[in-house]
Amino acid sequence: MLFRSLADERGRLAELTVGDLAVRASFEISYQALPAGQPGGQGILGVTDPAWLFRLLGLADAVVLSAGAVAALAGHPPARPEDDPPAGLAAALEVLTDAHLVESPAPGRFRLHDLLRSYAAELARHNDTMQERTTALSRMLRWYGEQAARAARALDSRLPASNLFPATGSAAMADPAQAIDWYETELDALRAAVGQAAGLGLHDIVAQLAVGMG
Repeated sequence: MLFRSLADERGRLAELTVGDLAVRASFEISYQALPAGQPGGQGILGVTDPAWLFRLLGLADAVVLSAGAVAALAGHPPARPEDDPPAGLAAALEVLTDAHLVESPAPGRFRLHDLLRSYAAELARHNDTMQERTTALSRMLRWYGEQAARAARALDSRLPASNLFPATGSAAMADPAQAIDWYETELDALRAAVGQAAGLGLHDIVAQLAVGMG
């Protein structure tokens, strides 16, 4: 019975314990200790609300997200993957990593432990509307689609302009080597993005990602 509960994302946090302290309680302590922000994600002095950002990160299926993907999720899509996130967003990410709610396995890369991702997604379901959650995810998935199109054009400049590969938009990647490196780094995240876009009915993004990855 216990193992069946652990397989359920919503049941795992209620069942697991560490000593006498429930895992959920330890997560709540860290979450409640985050600096207070304002509805919609805007915090003090232009800093993105860390609690809001943590909830958004729980929505993504990808295990590791680049700083660019996080920025797109939060509504600050960078023109290029290599662009630094806005200072306010970077400050919020630093708060989350210092609180051990988010890990940074490499510079510009961020991930949540599986249980923390489940907890963050649960908080998002209770604190943010369906429209807000869908809008945030759509921003990130469309950004992935745009970057995949840019990478595909860098690898094959003969690709005709179309709905999948628009002639205008984000600046082109510098060269094929950069495009290959981006694809290799983001492969797992791109696979997750395809499945999540399909689940949201974003069929244009599914096609853009699939063709670009091909």
